[in-house]
Amino acid sequence: VSPGIDIRVASAATSSPLEYLLKGDLDVAIVRNKIDNPQIDYEPIFQDKLYAIISNEHKLAKKKTISISDFEGDELFLHFTDPSSGNIPVIEVLLRAQQVKPKHLHRIHYTDAIVEMVNANLGVTVMADWIVRPYLKTKDIVAIPLPAQVASRTWYAATCKRNLPIIKFLDCLKHQFAKMTMNEQAPIMVN
Repeated sequence: VSPGIDIRVASAATSSPLEYLLKGDLDVAIVRNKIDNPQIDYEPIFQDKLYAIISNEHKLAKKKTISISDFEGDELFLHFTDPSSGNIPVIEVLLRAQQVKPKHLHRIHYTDAIVEMVNANLGVTVMADWIVRPYLKTKDIVAIPLPAQVASRTWYAATCKRNLPIIKFLDCLKHQFAKMTMNEQAPIMVN
């Protein structure tokens, strides 16, 4: 980044980054969900899209789009989140709102493990395009679009203070995410 800048990742802050930010334990938090607090400035840094990730052998693999109701009665593998943190994945919010009940909801820590479960046709998952893209080349899985109102997410850099090092860091962050998404502009290949 720059001489004199010390970057440390505070993995303990993952479940509640805005609390850490407000306490002064973080200078920048990367978040999807904003809270209404005048002390926090949010700057959009990139957007991603969510897809249903399904084995080529799964009964839903030939669909052009997946609706929330398609998860009814299926094994659903999601990244581990602590429900008590209040940071509930959008897919879980929609399942509850539409009263859709997967057979089981499995919270798993590791992306590779989730992909392997889906690859083995043991269930389905939902992942962002930038996470699943490399697996689509090496696994027998497909990415199927979710409804438009669900699929697009904006990620923000949240800060409580603006000084030159933080501004430079945010510029660098936005530049790197722009490169990442530009390199991945090709659409996800769906069935």
